[in-house]
Amino acid sequence: MPDLADWLTLWRGPGVRSVTFAALMRHFGSSSETLRVDYAGVKCLKLPDETIIGIRQPDRHGVEQDLAWAAQTGHCILRLSDPDYPPRLRQISIPPPLLFANGNLRCLSDPQIAIHGQSPAQYQSDANMHTHLLPT
Repeated sequence: MPDLADWLTLWRGPGVRSVTFAALMRHFGSSSETLRVDYAGVKCLKLPDETIIGIRQPDRHGVEQDLAWAAQTGHCILRLSDPDYPPRLRQISIPPPLLFANGNLRCLSDPQIAIHGQSPAQYQSDANMHTHLLPT
């Protein structure tokens, strides 16, 4: 699972989330290539120093823990490139590069509802939207 370990290593970099991960993959072509690039090569993407240093000095213990978790029965870490990655999730503008799944992966392709957090400024407009969408 060297490729998965590279994805996890990159994902665990401080400040690396979906947007940054996608930018690194686009720019360097793969997680393995990204991890091989020197400081100056990554600096051209204008990432914070903390992120670049974290990529250059990865959290190997955390990656080992992730891989041990994935080795347990029923557990799986899906990469965006995996065929079992949920097709609907793959279609959003910036899908999460990794999914930690526990259980039946086929359920990930079933119709789903997503709930996400929002900033306080959006609460009032969302409350109004729900009033119109949900019966009282």
